[in-house]
Amino acid sequence: MNLIMGATKNLDVRTLAPFLNSAYNFHCGPVVVFCPDNEEAVIRALSHINGKETFRVIAHPPRDDMPVNVYRWFLYRDYFSRFPADEHVRVLFTDMRDVLFQGDPLTCPGTWDHPAVHCFLEPVLIGLDPYNAVWVNAAGGHGRSLEIARMPVSCSGTVIASGNAIAEYLEALTGCLSRITESGQRPAGPWQFGWDQGAHNHIIRGTPSFSVRFHENGDHVLTLLKTRCRNLELKDGSVCGTGCPPAAILHQYDRMEDGAAQSRIVFKSSSYERYTKKESDT
Repeated sequence: MNLIMGATKNLDVRTLAPFLNSAYNFHCGPVVVFCPDNEEAVIRALSHINGKETFRVIAHPPRDDMPVNVYRWFLYRDYFSRFPADEHVRVLFTDMRDVLFQGDPLTCPGTWDHPAVHCFLEPVLIGLDPYNAVWVNAAGGHGRSLEIARMPVSCSGTVIASGNAIAEYLEALTGCLSRITESGQRPAGPWQFGWDQGAHNHIIRGTPSFSVRFHENGDHVLTLLKTRCRNLELKDGSVCGTGCPPAAILHQYDRMEDGAAQSRIVFKSSSYERYTKKESDT
């Protein structure tokens, strides 16, 4: 079974539309979305998407003790503790606000190891990015970012795991996140969001119990935040890195440093209402 898993908080349906539309169009398996139980409009909209059994909403009590991109990993861990993954399960753990699909994100090359955790690299080194350096030090202690400074950042917003590597990865990641919180080392100020990525990079660049495979930017996932226009191509309306086939997953498409590149990319995303029932129909 191929499964997409994400979490949302304080996002309206229109903001989520590119993710929802493209998941509906390209992914043939379930999409599990965690959402605070007081966000009734989003829960209702997800529940009313029609046409096929795609979206499964899991409502949970609201949490304000940590950012959603941190506490989501505890929700994922608890899910798989209730529903353990067998050797045939492959899951994409993904952001939702700035991710869309150009193909089925879990139709992966047959050469990919199984079970394994597949990590997708950004075009920036850990030591050259002040945010990731701070996050990595929070996870691995002062100086950890220097140890892995020459290694590219791996984004925690798009991670594919399979088989028993799913539970092992989630246990390692949530354990590290818990230690950060308990030690009082939680990043603050401009670094307060996204520190799950520091734990992710600290773990995968160490000696984890699971197999890790790294993929260059543009190999299945194309992260656009630091990608320049000259390094992009359009093939049959799909975006890809130079010399690469169209990426199944586009990430950070709304925050490109190169405004010209962003303006050139046209995303084929049908209106969200096409896939939802009118409330009068329910």
